[in-house]
Amino acid sequence: MNDETKNKINEIFITLLDLEQSAAQDLESLSTENYPKWDSIITVNLIIALESELGIEIDADDYEDMNSYLSVIETINKYLK
Repeated sequence: MNDETKNKINEIFITLLDLEQSAAQDLESLSTENYPKWDSIITVNLIIALESELGIEIDADDYEDMNSYLSVIETINKYLK
């Protein structure tokens, strides 16, 4: 994954989770378990935004595993290859 793609993903997280720009440094620790605002609606919006911004289609089987920033990155990497 190149820096431009990662920056797009970061911006999507920052926007959808209403994070401060300074929080971008802590994205790797972000998950549904430690960030109460990240609910199922946010997950759906996240998937829609990622698909739209990155020009990919994420398989529904992967949705459930997308419960942390790192798992989202891992999932996106599968589709960028």
